[in-house]
Formats: sequence, structure tokens, C-alpha cells
Amino acid sequence: MKHAGETILGEVTAFLSSLDTADRQGPATLLYNEGWLLRLVLAAEARGIRCLPQPFEPGARWFSEALLYTPFAPRTRSDTLGESVTHANGVSVIVKLGAAAAPVCTSRATPPSL
Repeated sequence: MKHAGETILGEVTAFLSSLDTADRQGPATLLYNEGWLLRLVLAAEARGIRCLPQPFEPGARWFSEALLYTPFAPRTRSDTLGESVTHANGVSVIVKLGAAAAPVCTSRATPPSL
């Protein structure tokens, strides 16, 4: 039988558990970093634990810190109407490929307040 520190999950658990001790190897505030919390919420929702206002679509995958590209990219450097990529905190997405159609992608970005 493996001890807690002999697996990756055990190491992560031990690291996070040590954040409120004198032996910590990172700042105590790391546990409350929005990136960690968002990934935990997205992973829980994907496993069917309702914790977001809208559930994921069946078969959806989640990504954190996704780049969403725009069809309205600037045509020149001086193009003031062009858009850049969007840095989404989190996205759930379903990609469907049709036999005679181009890929269709539906996505739902998580609210920035999470």
C-alpha cells in the first residue's frame, strides 16, 4: 500500500495541506488562487456535481485559460475595429464534425466572477 506522499495526488494533497503550517513551500494564499478554484469547480461540474449556474452539455470538455480566436482580427496594425483573442478563464466546449459541413463549435465561457 502506498503512503499519501507516494502518488501525485498524495503529493498535491500534502503540499496543499502544508500551506497553513510553518513547513509550507508556497504562500498560504495559493489555495485561494482563482486558477486553482476555477479548475476544481470545472472538474466537479464535469463529473456531475452541480456547482455552476448552467450545467455542461453532455459530452462537453472543459478547458481553463483558453484562448478564443476571433474572425474579426485586425487586417492591419492601424485597424481600430479589429479584435484580439479573448482570454477566457474557463470554457466548456463541444466540437461536432459533420460529414459535409465545416466543424461546428459551441462554447460557453464561465462567468468571470468565478
